[in-house]
Amino acid sequence: EIGSGLVGSEMCIRDRNNKILAIRCLAYNHERTIRQCLEGFVNQKTKYRFDVIVHDDASTDNTASIIREYEKKYPDIIKPIYEKENQYAHPGSLDKIMDNAAKDYKYVAICEGDDYWTDPYKLQKQISFLEKHLEYSMCCSNAIIVTPNGEKDWSISKNDIDLKIEDLIKKGGLYIATASIVYRREVKDDYPEYCKKCRVGDHPLQIMCGLKGKVRYLSSKMVAYRYGIGDSWSATRKKQDIHKLIEDWKSSIYMLEGLNEYSNHKYERYFYEGELQIILSNAGNYLEYAKLIFEEMTKIAPNCLKHTDLKSKIKIFLIKSRMSFVWGLLKKRKNDY
Repeated sequence: EIGSGLVGSEMCIRDRNNKILAIRCLAYNHERTIRQCLEGFVNQKTKYRFDVIVHDDASTDNTASIIREYEKKYPDIIKPIYEKENQYAHPGSLDKIMDNAAKDYKYVAICEGDDYWTDPYKLQKQISFLEKHLEYSMCCSNAIIVTPNGEKDWSISKNDIDLKIEDLIKKGGLYIATASIVYRREVKDDYPEYCKKCRVGDHPLQIMCGLKGKVRYLSSKMVAYRYGIGDSWSATRKKQDIHKLIEDWKSSIYMLEGLNEYSNHKYERYFYEGELQIILSNAGNYLEYAKLIFEEMTKIAPNCLKHTDLKSKIKIFLIKSRMSFVWGLLKKRKNDY
């Protein structure tokens, strides 16, 4: 019934001859977007063969059925994993499953089921670059951001450039369009557990690539990232319980603390700035819970407050001021009732 995909966390990929790249695709309740995502994979024009490791995390809609359709149509490309139990609920589980499935490949590309590729030569361009430049651990690109109000430009630079390690650390997982990433699989040979358990998996990967080699950004728009639409990751995050979100954000703090140690504190200032950025951005995005977020997260990252620039100090002041204002309004509303 399932073909080359196996139920659970085990998977056997057939015919790896001349296949140097695996595409990692995580899917959960993406029936409205997974078809466009898979089309972007099978339409890639390359000089080599590749596998698509698409993981359905026990979706409750028709996502798995659509994946089976593509598995049947492209059996030499689509290599699915179908879960009976949702693995995202177990921190670190998804990363271990996908790393195990991609362990025999030289390169790994990433694209989740709610995003898609727009350039049929994406993989060829990126692998050609990495094959010629061995000092690079990752190659990424510009992207289109698809929002409910239209498309926006992701652009980091108008030119092809090398990304700085301080930016990879400080600017979070959304600095680079995740769907554009191709990295050398060996980067994850000694991947720490705190990276695997980080709920924002692209951020530790980007930092590790920056610690182990150079990271190249291509200015061509080759992928599309959905933001705030339907079942996209960004949209579903807004619906989660604030206490659950705080625990997820804490996993990013633990990851930054761990990688600060891993790198022998060489970039300590940037790691502290990254921690503070996580705290301030989330407090600002969830203003009604800003006091709770600020207090809970600075408990586990006290050092980040000692290493702040003027801009960050102003943000802290503004958020604290806005917190007081909002709490006053909430108190008044409660008293009125």
